[in-house]
Amino acid sequence: MQNLYICALLACLTAAVFVDHCGGAEPGDSPEGAAKFPDAMSPRDSLAAIRVTAGLRVELIAAEPLVADPIDVAFGPDGRVWVVEMGDYPLGVDGNAGGRVRFLTDSNGDGNLDQSTLFLDGLNFPTSVAPWRDGVLVTAAPDLLFARDTDGDGRADTTRVLYTGFGEGNQQHRVNGLQWGLDNWIHVANGDSNGVIVSKKTGQKVDISGRDLRIRPDSGELDPLSARTQYGRHRDDWGNWFGCSNSRPAWHVALADHYLRRNRHFVPPDPAVHISETPGAARIYPASKTLARFNDAARADRFTSACGHMIYRDERLGAQFAGNSFVCEPVHNLVHREIVEADGATFHSHRPAADAEREFFASADNWTRPTNIRLAPDGSLWVVDMYRLVIEHPQWIPEAWQAKVDLRAGADMGRIYRISRAGDDHEEKFAMPRLDRLSTDDLVRALNSPNGWRRDMVQQLLLWRAEEKAGPPLAKLAADGRRPQTRLQALCTLDGLDAITVEVLLDALKDPHPGVRRHAIRLSETWRERFPQLTSAALQLVDDPDPQVQMQLAYSLGEWSGAAASAALAKLLMRHENDPYRFAAAVSSLDERKIGPVLDIVLSESRQRSTHQIALLQVVRLALLMGDDDVVRRTVDAMTQRADGKLAEWQLQALADMRESLTTIRKKLDADAQTRLQQVFQQARAVANDDSATETDRLTAIPLLAVEAEHRNDDLNLLSELLLPQNAPVLQQAALESLAQVNSARPAELLLEHFAAATPRLRAQIVDVLLSRNAWIERLLASLADGRIQSRQLSASHRQLLVTHRNRTVRERAEELLADTLSADRQAIVASYRDALRESGDMERGRKVFRKNCNVCHRLENDGHQVGPDLAGLKNPTPEAMLVAILDPNQAVEDRYLQYTAVTVRGRIFSGMLAAETGASITLAGPEGKRHDILRGDIEQLTSSGKSLMPDGMEKQLTPQDLSDLFAYLADNQNERER
Repeated sequence: MQNLYICALLACLTAAVFVDHCGGAEPGDSPEGAAKFPDAMSPRDSLAAIRVTAGLRVELIAAEPLVADPIDVAFGPDGRVWVVEMGDYPLGVDGNAGGRVRFLTDSNGDGNLDQSTLFLDGLNFPTSVAPWRDGVLVTAAPDLLFARDTDGDGRADTTRVLYTGFGEGNQQHRVNGLQWGLDNWIHVANGDSNGVIVSKKTGQKVDISGRDLRIRPDSGELDPLSARTQYGRHRDDWGNWFGCSNSRPAWHVALADHYLRRNRHFVPPDPAVHISETPGAARIYPASKTLARFNDAARADRFTSACGHMIYRDERLGAQFAGNSFVCEPVHNLVHREIVEADGATFHSHRPAADAEREFFASADNWTRPTNIRLAPDGSLWVVDMYRLVIEHPQWIPEAWQAKVDLRAGADMGRIYRISRAGDDHEEKFAMPRLDRLSTDDLVRALNSPNGWRRDMVQQLLLWRAEEKAGPPLAKLAADGRRPQTRLQALCTLDGLDAITVEVLLDALKDPHPGVRRHAIRLSETWRERFPQLTSAALQLVDDPDPQVQMQLAYSLGEWSGAAASAALAKLLMRHENDPYRFAAAVSSLDERKIGPVLDIVLSESRQRSTHQIALLQVVRLALLMGDDDVVRRTVDAMTQRADGKLAEWQLQALADMRESLTTIRKKLDADAQTRLQQVFQQARAVANDDSATETDRLTAIPLLAVEAEHRNDDLNLLSELLLPQNAPVLQQAALESLAQVNSARPAELLLEHFAAATPRLRAQIVDVLLSRNAWIERLLASLADGRIQSRQLSASHRQLLVTHRNRTVRERAEELLADTLSADRQAIVASYRDALRESGDMERGRKVFRKNCNVCHRLENDGHQVGPDLAGLKNPTPEAMLVAILDPNQAVEDRYLQYTAVTVRGRIFSGMLAAETGASITLAGPEGKRHDILRGDIEQLTSSGKSLMPDGMEKQLTPQDLSDLFAYLADNQNERER
């Protein structure tokens, strides 16, 4: 692992969740430059500074003193508008908690919110609020609270912690969200601070590292969800969930964690699928003046603080807005809109043609800081504006500036805007509905609304009332409702009331809209034992034309048993083997009951048609891991049966995959199968050693070496010979990977013998392997001590892994041996390079610096690997900011860029940034695009060094002139893109 994250790791300096950076003087200017900050505007002037998409109008719905520091808003069924205020941002009020929850009301019915009541204060940086029964839920890490007013004075007099354990990291990275789901759970965004969450009612504990959460406040249940949202988890009408973070304005949560974790032997793809046509730090078009910034100046006019994502669930603004994606960008004082379209089992999105170079909502007032956008009960959109001068957290502001700038300027301000259709017919005043006053029959009828908020709130009210008389009208609405959204939520409400009938579900499985059919399959899981006839009806949808219906069926088949369910599952596995998400859904349903029947079907189909190799390989691997003795024997027979005298590629691949389990598997085999296995390994040995064989055949054979204990020494010698420079790099790499699998002292000695003659690239790969086992690390340190390896021959990343090792003895020994390459005074190093940056750089030399040091983790001009932050999003990168990011990378580090080390139960060690997590696996990302997928059941220990994956010590590899040249290259590349 070398030079990871070298090139302008500005994203490591950002902190944006709902807030990010603010305008200011140029980096390096004197603090007196603070005078350049613009003044705050009055609410009226701020309103005048806003422009919105054509055909819409914007009005001020609330401002100071009614609200101050608002970051989220929620609408209650009783006519109250709830506002959560982070009044203690960024560092508390005189060291004390100062967050608040208040509600706004219209006292005279004229459509204006004119009364503000402080409901609850003294909260610790609260982030979201949601009405619940006769009170509200509030997220304020480390707690999720329930507060209620029992005496009617408008003030909460009872506050209870329902869940605790949420991480208290940076205030911009805390638990938030609170969104109602069709599954009758409240979904909660992680916020990036993770935590082990404890239910106060049940004592249940859940680690949400890398995942979001869902809760049932009444029962105290909690359950982890796929993907980790920074600020604002939201869904569409059909139960598809979306999130965002920083420079990633929208992703779709394509896989469901509670299904994935059923199969502990399978590593699924990353559940977070970026859907924007231009993912990453895409271009945006603010109306405000682009000011210089404290940090991350290179990201001006590009996404750096995406937050408050939502899908518009109404028709009121016009058909062209239905289902659109909206996300706030407080750094650039705007709200961005994209059109979302289905793309198989997931989605893609793009800018509206009419807004190709403008934004849905953009303010010329630099203090305007949109943090959330919400659908209101009347179909309008409300934009929550925290309204601050400095929106950047002090963690990212140089200390010299903090003494000169009022970090709380605007703390007594705040605005909330309403966006509605322009024109006389649509300019009526806002009025909150009183759903709490409706009878049960009227509530059921209120489900027949185009407005997503109304349907969600009605669903909750009906569940809270829990009246049996709601069942029949809901069943009728589920069958006859005019809108498919209404039919769906009536169906889900019946499920929540435990009042569903088999007739309702059978009708829903045949509904004309795929969104209803999809959830009817999901609900049939719960009711399958009470209504056995649901199984055959659901299986009829195996050929449904809708991708989401097929995906849900693939999930749900894991809950059904029987030959028909296994046959349907095999069919879906083969059909969707090239679709990573539907395939993952089907694999999640494989278990000990189904693996045998599914194996037989897939084998038979593959033999007849010579197709479905991906599905076959996955089923074979799982059959060896979870099948009974008979299934294992049948699987090995299939893997070793030759057609036309040779094995197929999938057979060799399956044999290579089983190498670590071979000892256990061979005990289950008869003599004939044992003999066939030995013949396979003999053939692999001959092919790997045959210089006249094709490179493809040798690459297929090499992973089968050193598997048999009785031939291991000979195989290790052969693998060692393959490391010689006469062999192609791909053969060397394959040999390295096979050596890394062997847990003994010999591979380390062989690798060290080759180190002196190896190319720089191969040396780095050898060190990667040596760092993958503790015993081999000791040999690496011994080689450093006796001079076989020089400290300068290790990359900065390798040195950092050693000096941050979890083992104290290794760490102290490494510090001693690498002392000449280490420096504790990062600021002095930055200062020593600063003067040299005034010299002009050479673009061509800079390209060479990039290719030598940066492209293992970054990609430009179709060169390199996209592991680190997107360099294509840089705009006018300043050498000063990049200098700090490269030479002092731990000055300010986001959690997502921290270095993690995983130790497996077999003694392997893997390092990288935590790129993805599910209930069954984690993924560590490293240089050259390498991803280490590790099953949770294989993890013995997972730790973080607390340091950036971008290592200290790059000054040992880069001269000041190198950096000047590199910056010239990046600037030229940016200019070319702008042209």
